[in-house]
Amino acid sequence: MGRRVKSIVALLMVLCLLYWQQDQISYATEEEGNTGNEQENPEEKPVVEKYELSVPGEDGQNGYYVSYPEIEVRHISEAGATWCRLENGGGEVIEQVLEEKGASAVLGPEQLREGKNKLMVWMTDEEGTELEEYRFQRTLWIDTAAPEITLDTLKGTEVWYDAGTDLSVAADDGKDGSQVAEISCYANGGAIGWTDQS
Repeated sequence: MGRRVKSIVALLMVLCLLYWQQDQISYATEEEGNTGNEQENPEEKPVVEKYELSVPGEDGQNGYYVSYPEIEVRHISEAGATWCRLENGGGEVIEQVLEEKGASAVLGPEQLREGKNKLMVWMTDEEGTELEEYRFQRTLWIDTAAPEITLDTLKGTEVWYDAGTDLSVAADDGKDGSQVAEISCYANGGAIGWTDQS
């Protein structure tokens, strides 16, 4: 029995030594990990999220707006800045920078003009570098004025005709207008003439 007790004691001592050695390895690993954490970690660059943009579709033909649209740009990112630039048909340049999360810019009748309006929206990161993947550019054509229509006859339009006469009709929409696609003339509920030439 003495031999058996000695074997059990020896086995317990080996187990204690193994446990103690394992604990020392684990403690050393924790210290090495702490040393690594004490080193300065470089900060990660904040992620720049793309802005939200709302541009309604054209309400006229040939890519024109016949009423002034309302355009909204919203900055939704914690980082970076959203830039809006409008070059309107009157030659004015309007530029806004949105840096606060949730800030927005609204462009409407007060900023837009008849004719060509060039809208540009882009983003920059924290260092001010432009982010090409977030660039938007669009030309908005606006024509809210009706075309100017001219009627003419041989003796003028203020004369009473008791027989037939030729009627000349012309329409001009100006250089910035959407242009006239067709002129149609109606009398007594029916078409009496039309053209597809402006």
